[in-house]
Amino acid sequence: MDPTEDKAEVRTNTQALASPGIKSLPSKSPPPDRAGAVDVFQPALNVCVLEKEHSAQKFGFVNVPHGNGRYLVVQRIDKGGLLDQWNARQPEDQRLHLHAHVVSVNEITEDIAGMRSSLKQSTSVVFEFYNTQADPNVYE
Repeated sequence: MDPTEDKAEVRTNTQALASPGIKSLPSKSPPPDRAGAVDVFQPALNVCVLEKEHSAQKFGFVNVPHGNGRYLVVQRIDKGGLLDQWNARQPEDQRLHLHAHVVSVNEITEDIAGMRSSLKQSTSVVFEFYNTQADPNVYE
């Protein structure tokens, strides 16, 4: 598959925002608990698309591995970075907060090394994340 076809597909599924390089997909909720017996907090799965205009630009967040190697936890969001700009354009309930769990990066899941490598090497990323219930603050 030609990588430009893949990029075009992502663009057709995103909503362009005012600033170039920042796109958004609608959030989607995870499947409901099949047992349905207990009403527990189930955070929405959100999707973020960030695109660098040049290779020196930063996505603007720091992450650490967690969950037995299944996801990344956002430890810092840099003011003025692409993620910060993306957050500013999202409704409050769709912004990425501190301690959010990033569960996929460019369709890579449950592979911490692969997700982090994709974040370092890619000029555009599509990642899925859950905000944790405990910390709604966007910044430290």
